[in-house]
Amino acid sequence: MKKHITLIGMGCGPLGVTAAGMIAIENAQLIIGSERMIEILPEVSARVVTELHTHEIYQVISEASEEKIAVLFSGDVGFYSGAEKLYEMLLDGDEDHKVDLIAGVSVLQYLAARLGLSWQDIKVISAHGRDIDPVKYAFTGKKVLFLTSSAEGLHEICAKLCDASFENKRVVVAERLGYEDENIIYCLVSEARDMPVDDLNVLLVG
Repeated sequence: MKKHITLIGMGCGPLGVTAAGMIAIENAQLIIGSERMIEILPEVSARVVTELHTHEIYQVISEASEEKIAVLFSGDVGFYSGAEKLYEMLLDGDEDHKVDLIAGVSVLQYLAARLGLSWQDIKVISAHGRDIDPVKYAFTGKKVLFLTSSAEGLHEICAKLCDASFENKRVVVAERLGYEDENIIYCLVSEARDMPVDDLNVLLVG
């Protein structure tokens, strides 16, 4: 049995899911994704498996009896996404699967549009699970978007910027982008360092 597997970028929230993505989800017999991705779906008739790690997702696909399979990823499948590794694993596997990718709206695209900015010159730095030095990227004349992994991650970045005497520079804190309760805050680095913030956040500086 040849399986048709679609890797779907779900955007940065429910408001960022494309029509193409929703069509693939509606046609799927098996849907795999993290709890956060599954929660934003409408009611579906497909079998649903909540899984986050690439190797486990690959195993679920290999053992599945379903032919049409959708795998959900946050943001865009080509923008700091686990879809890249899974795509390679599926193509390198023993079985002859058909694998498609459907783009989603990345947090970079979404936030730039919300702020009325062009995003081609914004530098993106992933701080997701990584210890980075934000000082060498920030305030170099270009805007920098930091992809954080939690509220604590955002606070750590701002603390490092404050230690480098950037506490009075203006930044944008964006929470829960693509959700109905999204929140975009213009503030100083020193204010962002101490403010309560949702774990789903990004920080734009410069």
